[in-house]
Amino acid sequence: IEPEMISEDSDLYRQHPDWVIQVPGRSHTYSRSQLVLNLANPEVVSYLKATFDELLANHKIDYIKWDSNRNISDVGNGSTYLDTMKQSHQYVLGLYELASYLTNKYPNILFESCSGGGGRNDLGMMAYFDQTWTSDNTDAIERLNIQYGSSMLFPAIHMGAHVSAAPNHQMKRMTSLNTRGHVAMMGNLGYELDITSMTEAQLMKVSQQVATYKTIRPVIQLGKQVRLMNPLDSSNQPQNYTAVQHYNDETVVLTVVKVLSTMEKMEPVVKLKHLELNADYQLVGKEHIIYSGAELMYAGISLNFPPGDFVSQQWVFKRIK
Repeated sequence: IEPEMISEDSDLYRQHPDWVIQVPGRSHTYSRSQLVLNLANPEVVSYLKATFDELLANHKIDYIKWDSNRNISDVGNGSTYLDTMKQSHQYVLGLYELASYLTNKYPNILFESCSGGGGRNDLGMMAYFDQTWTSDNTDAIERLNIQYGSSMLFPAIHMGAHVSAAPNHQMKRMTSLNTRGHVAMMGNLGYELDITSMTEAQLMKVSQQVATYKTIRPVIQLGKQVRLMNPLDSSNQPQNYTAVQHYNDETVVLTVVKVLSTMEKMEPVVKLKHLELNADYQLVGKEHIIYSGAELMYAGISLNFPPGDFVSQQWVFKRIK
């Protein structure tokens, strides 16, 4: 849904041309053939409340992606900077009023904030909407930087992260379903691709990924996060790697992605943090392998990736004592 935008060729515009943001005496500025409704106007906010009420009362909706895909221009009366800033501020207050009204009245609906991708990935919208579409760029390798940076402000549960098609429709990059899944699992996992074109093996892999995510979801979404290897900073470790640790008192999830294959003789060691020194941690799927907290933190996990680019691994440890 894109409630803030309006087409000039619409009944609403013909009835209320004064409801759009415009500078008096000047031509409209269009983007995507759209104009912007002026949420600084209380009448517009009231109209949108009523429109949402009618929609939600007559349809069984449990998820709304709130999009906004053009820049807001022509703000103010064109005379002073202060007038422009006042209207911009009042617009945002109107948006917050509408968001507050809807989320309080419909607490069982998940509202996701989106604006040309991550254009509204901000703390103001986070106060009202439980989820944000982190970026329209769904390429797994591009997402490493995007999600790493976003995680500085936003918890994983708030960051929409989807597995998309390969080759990716933006970067045209081929990335394995395994890596795409691991990257998306570091946020709020979803799938955004044509499953009818997938092979039986791929569908089975998706089923396995979803099952795995359901077991680690409490840790990813509600646990704590540690950034162990930074894809944006080459001063501490190779920039070729991303490593993120999610953990709570019972479970630890370590996800590592290697971007490009290199001729290194030895791959780096990843040392976990904030574990209990004397506790034992069992590797899920290989229950005969048990590490102490001290071993995981001070000796670490030696990476051993298969040859090739864009590869990933995920380890899940259960504390057993």
